[in-house]
Amino acid sequence: MRGLAYGILFYAIGQALTWFQTNGQFLWPVFRKNQMIVSIVGGTLISYLFITATRLIAEWRRMARQPHNIRRANGLGLPGEPVTHLQEILLRSGLDDSSNADHFDEYLAQLVHAYRRALPTEELIYADFYLPAGSVYIDCWEEETSASDLRERLNKREVYRDLGLCSLEVNASDVDSLDEVLGRGLLALGIRC
Repeated sequence: MRGLAYGILFYAIGQALTWFQTNGQFLWPVFRKNQMIVSIVGGTLISYLFITATRLIAEWRRMARQPHNIRRANGLGLPGEPVTHLQEILLRSGLDDSSNADHFDEYLAQLVHAYRRALPTEELIYADFYLPAGSVYIDCWEEETSASDLRERLNKREVYRDLGLCSLEVNASDVDSLDEVLGRGLLALGIRC
């Protein structure tokens, strides 16, 4: 988690320095007189920050999929059910890990929701999230799906269809555009965020 935080911090610092580098000529005469020095020194530092931030976030994504890290995260005593992948921690807290992570995921932050909600069936089946407003069940799926996960996914779809329940699926590839995917999906089900 520290790598992700530093990555986001380095992106923010890089953005701020980029603003000062390009707009400094209008604010300070020294920037206007020494444009070449400002571009060499500032450009080098800013490039280093962006390259490092990208590496840190890529390392965090790789680490987030490792089973021993998931076990470690579950051992921290986080509220709610144990997580099955580290992305859930960010999703449950309302943050995604895109480079635009300076805002909260407005959809789950503004809506009352339950995590790991049991479906109304005799067989114990859980949805990852449940939104009482609109009675919507949301399931999150990993990129690499095993045969048993695929069976579970198809079984859940059938249960939702048979019971007439509203459901929404979010895939791991949707993480970078989570606001858009959830917004469009919820709007299609009649929920405005």
